[in-house]
Amino acid sequence: MRYIIAIIAAVLIVFILYLTTANYTFKNKINREALILSNDAKSTKNKNFGAPQIEGLPEPVKNYLLYVLPVGTPHIKFVKLKHTGTFRTNPGEEWREIEGMEFFNAREPGFLWHGKVNLNKYMWIGARDKYINGEGAMTVKLLSAISIVNETGQELAIAGLQRYLSEIPWFPTAFLQDKYIQWEAISDSSARAIITDGLKIASGIFYFNDNNEITKFETIRYRMTDDGFKETKWTGRYLEYRNFQEHWIPTSVEVEWNMLSGDFEYARFQLTDMEYDNFIIEE
Repeated sequence: MRYIIAIIAAVLIVFILYLTTANYTFKNKINREALILSNDAKSTKNKNFGAPQIEGLPEPVKNYLLYVLPVGTPHIKFVKLKHTGTFRTNPGEEWREIEGMEFFNAREPGFLWHGKVNLNKYMWIGARDKYINGEGAMTVKLLSAISIVNETGQELAIAGLQRYLSEIPWFPTAFLQDKYIQWEAISDSSARAIITDGLKIASGIFYFNDNNEITKFETIRYRMTDDGFKETKWTGRYLEYRNFQEHWIPTSVEVEWNMLSGDFEYARFQLTDMEYDNFIIEE
């Protein structure tokens, strides 16, 4: 009996050491990737927002930028944000609590998100989504250690570029980076944004309300399924605008897949903290 107990104890010790090491490795990798974004953003030149920068843009985009950005405000270089919220992976599934942190290069396309979904008191899932240097990747790990999903490739790169575009309302001076983003007029309350990074191109339609706020973004995005990636309509909604460091930004977002079987809302995020141009990556 003692021999069996000793074996069980040894197995538990080895498992705990494995989890500890795997968690450290996962976190360290995320920190290194965040540092890449920070260093790339920090090295860009300083620039301030001025009215000539919006000449030629569609009218709703002009009105939006003049509303959310004071003339003379510096272009944002780097963004760190934290959020809470709820998340689910399938229609009809219960919503689970999620907390996450995200980093953005606001001068050229690049982001890194990592989050933790609580399954119960003792179990969680750690996830990382990124688009860095033109490459996309999605990693999902049980207990931030045991790999469930580890995907890379062209589809995830395009999906990452689309995600980056959809989240620019959190750092709106990035809409003025005309090296990467071009606009097409659609109506008095909508415009299409096209983002290009090397040979990769993504686009989507932004919708504006009478207050000149972005309320919705629609695109066709790659969705991971059991049968591979499928192009599916995707919608993001922006709520609860607030003033942050003289930028008028949404602090709540809701996202959904618009499938033939019906709309599937899978994430609701609420911002809890935001920092512009703090390039320090905490270990």
